[in-house]
Amino acid sequence: MRITQRHTRKSLLSTRGAPAAVLVQSALLVSCAATQPGPQANPEIFEPAGWFDIDRSLRGSSFDDYVTDVRQRLEKARLPFNPARAMVEIDRAAPVQLEPVAACGDAVNGIAILVHGLSDTAYAMYDMARYFASRCYVARTVLLPGHGTRAGDLLVTEHTDWTDTIRHLVKQAAAEHEHITLVGFSLGAVVTTSVALDDNSPVDALIAISPAFELSQWRLAKLTPYLHWLYKWIDRGPTADALRYEAMPTKAIAELVKALHAMKKRMRTVGELKMPWMLVQSLDDATIAPDQNRDFVLNSASDATVLEYYSLPLPEIDDLRVTRLNSTHDLPRVDALSHASVHIAPDNPHYGHEGEYRICGTVDGRDLSDAQRCEMAETVLYSVWARLPLARPEPAALSSFNPHFDELMMRMDTFMSTMPPVPTEVSSER
Repeated sequence: MRITQRHTRKSLLSTRGAPAAVLVQSALLVSCAATQPGPQANPEIFEPAGWFDIDRSLRGSSFDDYVTDVRQRLEKARLPFNPARAMVEIDRAAPVQLEPVAACGDAVNGIAILVHGLSDTAYAMYDMARYFASRCYVARTVLLPGHGTRAGDLLVTEHTDWTDTIRHLVKQAAAEHEHITLVGFSLGAVVTTSVALDDNSPVDALIAISPAFELSQWRLAKLTPYLHWLYKWIDRGPTADALRYEAMPTKAIAELVKALHAMKKRMRTVGELKMPWMLVQSLDDATIAPDQNRDFVLNSASDATVLEYYSLPLPEIDDLRVTRLNSTHDLPRVDALSHASVHIAPDNPHYGHEGEYRICGTVDGRDLSDAQRCEMAETVLYSVWARLPLARPEPAALSSFNPHFDELMMRMDTFMSTMPPVPTEVSSER
């Protein structure tokens, strides 16, 4: 049965694909999220429970130790979306390691560490992990501190907890293989870039997917480090997606802003990222500022590759490092890619076009009848929120997958082919 999102209020909900800073703006407009009308989440969601002792996850000597610790946190503190599927949810939310596919034999090209975005779980990077495993990499997904359990755990999480976690996992991986690739989505791209900028970093390739390097509503977002003491919650709505928080503390946005400041400061100190760096984004993404993202990467890397999806005709860009692909697709019907769709395969069992979760939530400018048509329809048009208020002959949902995922993988093959030769064996410590 498809799990769909339905809300009757129009301001602070539907966080998937909506700019975090826009949510901050909405919070300021209503003065306090706690006074919002409409359904409220289970009160337990707002209380921290699973990530008090964050550095405990970083005391193990192997990735298996890390996975064991995080799963224990999930089993103890996670509030299931569907209690009957509690273990399925934990299995998806938890970090995993995918071994290179059998055809690789003993050849291992490296270790890829894949990092999700704010409020997501490790499952958000599973399709990308499958890609790396198919290319003879050991692929490891991560669950950042504060995530996967309950939104209240983001109240006790600092941005340094995120970078410390990735730094620890990179150090582990470097003891096993000489080639380390970091892949980050949104917040994950900020964190992985920070770690890649470390002195003597063992990272030799970096991929940023829909990165939060520049936010569409930055002037509002940058206020959150000062406002989170006064406005504790941006969104207190009930959970709609089993694998993503709906409720959102203002402090979580504030820590994203701090992480971004720290990364930019480090970039100014270093001057230039020396390793190959690939940027993948949608020009229809309303969460980030794609043009500024592109400029940041091109100006900060000696070896940059940019891949952008578009839905409407655009002026040509005079830079051979930039490739643009049309995001539209006929079957399934897609006319634009949202923030959270670029890295998701169309056959994903949760977010894919035949998956169990379709994003039909009511947002500003979209009424409940449109959301209900989306929920009830057998097939829908996948688009972006900015276009959904327009009159359409068919029901529409927020795009949650990339119908051109296979082509994206081929483009990543070209990028990864620039990596230096690799040994044929990986350390026995793995």
